Amino acid sequence: MPANFLDNVWSEENPNAYLPKIRGYAAQGDRSLGHKNDRYLQNIAYCRLKNLTVGYTLPSEWTSKIKIDRLRVYFSGDNLFTWTKLKSDYIDPEQITVNSDARTYPFSKVFSFGLDITF
Repeated sequence: MPANFLDNVWSEENPNAYLPKIRGYAAQGDRSLGHKNDRYLQNIAYCRLKNLTVGYTLPSEWTSKIKIDRLRVYFSGDNLFTWTKLKSDYIDPEQITVNSDARTYPFSKVFSFGLDITF
């Protein structure tokens, strides 16, 4: 359960909340909560920057003075950004169809820095 779940539940103090008032669904014999609605349908379209690699090779005029043939510095990152309209801090839009409640571990962000030196 998200930490801010109760902040999004209807109450007299929070009448514009996204989620309905908490109550026992099984106890509702009249099926008043069984009506179809589209209030909680969300757009799961997303755009994700899966991988980015940026590098720079220093000019040989600079590196030859210190007996280095080639010196390259680089940065690589995976899963850097995700843009989505999905209103959830705990559901990953790319993994929404993995299981019925869409609760899976999100993809990790990975950052790599490197130095490639050739003598």
